[in-house]
Amino acid sequence: MHHSDPFETLAIADDRAWPDQVDAIDLCGLAVSRTNRGDVEPLRGLLRHSEAAVRRRGLWIFSELTGVGFRLFDDALWAVDETDIATVCSLLDGVLSYARKLEPAQISALLQLGDQADDLARSRLIVVIGASAPSKVLAAIDMLPSDVRAGHAVAVKAGDLVTDVTSDTFDEARKLDGLAGLYAWAQLFRIAARREHDDFPFEDSADDFIAERLRFEIVRRSRRYLESRRVRQDYFRRSEAKRNKKRNK
Repeated sequence: MHHSDPFETLAIADDRAWPDQVDAIDLCGLAVSRTNRGDVEPLRGLLRHSEAAVRRRGLWIFSELTGVGFRLFDDALWAVDETDIATVCSLLDGVLSYARKLEPAQISALLQLGDQADDLARSRLIVVIGASAPSKVLAAIDMLPSDVRAGHAVAVKAGDLVTDVTSDTFDEARKLDGLAGLYAWAQLFRIAARREHDDFPFEDSADDFIAERLRFEIVRRSRRYLESRRVRQDYFRRSEAKRNKKRNK
């Protein structure tokens, strides 16, 4: 049963009732593959399930999806338990694959989610904000409840102070706490992710988790951006060569 439809087994809340010799990792892998092919309804069923254990599995699958997860954002948001950082992180991990496509209302919902003091969730939220257009982030802040909106509106201005990526700006971002630090780190990520970094020339043995995570994400995305740019340049170079060849005939 689990090979033909892994979702049937994953929807059984008590894994002790699963068929013998069923491996949860294998089941989730099959579920991820099936969902990435566009069949999103079975995963929506897990995310909307009445049992928290099933929703948790659904969120893990969501965290492993590619861009198709965009269609399940509302369901994944509904499934999150804000007191369970693991579920918050699963949601944010899933969102990372299409962060630039998020609408202001979706960003606003993420800004209200979970404990931003927790480094695991905070580091992911920083990347989501940094990957989003500043205009969308500002619009998202305008949608926040009035009791928290003012704090975000003031804190987002801390990002304006980050104009370059140097050891000094990295250190300044590290010193900021709370929302100001959230937006300063996000702006640093936004700038640095499109720079030519193979690695940072500035490293500190005292780096905290956030600094290490952001350094890793910046280097990874910078390399991806450079590779994408190289592919585009090669394409345009070949196109230009074809046009020149036609002209010379």
